[in-house]
Amino acid sequence: MKGGCKVKICGITSVGDRNTVADLGADFFGVIFDVSFSPRSQTLDSAINLLTDPPIPGIVLVYDPDWKDLNRLLQACRPYGIQFLSPAPQARLASLKKDFPELALWQSLHLPEAHGAHHEVQISARFDLASLLAKINELRSQGIDLVVLDTVAVIAGRTRYGGTGRVSDWSLVRNLVTQAPLPIYLAGGINPGNVREALSTVNPAGIDLCSGVESSIGYKDPLKVRDLLIQVRQWEEAELHKA
Repeated sequence: MKGGCKVKICGITSVGDRNTVADLGADFFGVIFDVSFSPRSQTLDSAINLLTDPPIPGIVLVYDPDWKDLNRLLQACRPYGIQFLSPAPQARLASLKKDFPELALWQSLHLPEAHGAHHEVQISARFDLASLLAKINELRSQGIDLVVLDTVAVIAGRTRYGGTGRVSDWSLVRNLVTQAPLPIYLAGGINPGNVREALSTVNPAGIDLCSGVESSIGYKDPLKVRDLLIQVRQWEEAELHKA
C-alpha cells in the first residue's frame, strides 16, 4: 500500500453534511450538479454554496453539462476538481486545463454490476480489460488525472450511473487497478459492512461512495460515515503491519 486509501463522500446536499463528513475524516466531498437522473442533484446556486470555502476539497460531478453554467460554477467557487460521469470532449478538457490549471480532472468509467447480484437487471456490457486499459491510457493523454470505477445498473427501466448501491466484480477490477496508468478510485455499492473486503480485493488508491453512508436519499448518516472511516483506517493499519 502506498500513501493510504483516500475517501470521497459523494452526493452532499447540505452544508451540515459537508462539514460533518469533513470533521469525521473524509478526504473529499462530492456535489452533483445539474444531473437529471440523480435525486441528489443541485442547482447552480446550491452547488456554488456547497463548494465555496469548504473544509476539505470539493469535487463537482457533471453529466453532459451545460458548459456555460459549468464555467460559471467553476469561476464562482473554484472547486478542487470536476468529475465527469459522461465522456468529456477532448477540446473541452484542453480548455479547462488552460482556464483552470489547478483543477483536477476525474473521469468515471462504468462497469456492469456483479453477475447475479440482481436478477431483474440485465446489462449487456462485459468486462474487457484490454479495452478499459486502452481507454484509461487515452484519458491520461487527454489530461484526465484520476479514474473512478463505478457500477452501471438498469433500475425500473432507467440506466443509472452511480448512486445505486450496487457493486461490480471486484476481483476483475483488481486486475485493472494493478495495470492502470492513472490512480483508480473504486465506487459502487461500498458501505461500512463491505469496505474492508473491497479494499482487500481491489486495493484502490481511494474509494468513492454515496448511498452506503446515507440515512435516506441525500442525507448522510454520521454514524455510518464514522464506521466506514474507522474500517478504512483499520484496514490501512493492518496493511502497514504486513509490510
